[in-house]
Amino acid sequence: MRQTRKKISKENIIEATLEMINERGTSNSVTIRDIATKMGCSHPNIYNYYQSLDLLRWDCLEAVMIRMVETVMDQVSLVEIDENKMKCFFDCLLDFYIGNRGWYSLIWFDQIGGPIPDKVKQVIVMPRKQFCLFLEECFPGYNLSNLAEEVTDTVHSYIHGQMAKYVTGRSFFPDLKVLKEKVVKTAMEIIYYYLAKSIDIREV
Repeated sequence: MRQTRKKISKENIIEATLEMINERGTSNSVTIRDIATKMGCSHPNIYNYYQSLDLLRWDCLEAVMIRMVETVMDQVSLVEIDENKMKCFFDCLLDFYIGNRGWYSLIWFDQIGGPIPDKVKQVIVMPRKQFCLFLEECFPGYNLSNLAEEVTDTVHSYIHGQMAKYVTGRSFFPDLKVLKEKVVKTAMEIIYYYLAKSIDIREV
């Protein structure tokens, strides 16, 4: 059944597409015709804004990355103690991924055709850069400038590995609460390992 017609704009097309991606758990099964049906219009109306589905999916990826950073950091900003901010960061990041499994798939699994648009390239690297700065802000007494990127990549690889197993039903921790506690605890242990390493480097 065709939905009530929504105002057609790039922003509304992206929002409608993101809703469908989350509903279906992936962007791979969403078509231009599906989006048009959801918006209550004919599919040529969508092509007036996007020449291809891949261009639309790149814009959706950009929107999700920005939303992820803003959602997590808004919650972190409410925490006063620096060390607790890092734990809050991991908690909120996991909540975002788990609550938006379709978006998680869009970010890390779904193949999108064509070259990555320059504006999307800038957004894709933004979380990594921001986490490096955030890490140094949370632990100002440590010399992390030479380790920040290594810490970021190690923590990301661990969290992504655990989330990938969870969303594909292959996790060793089927209980979501247990999984979250384990991931946050281990992510913090990785941080503490590198904090100790930074002291060792400084003393050499």
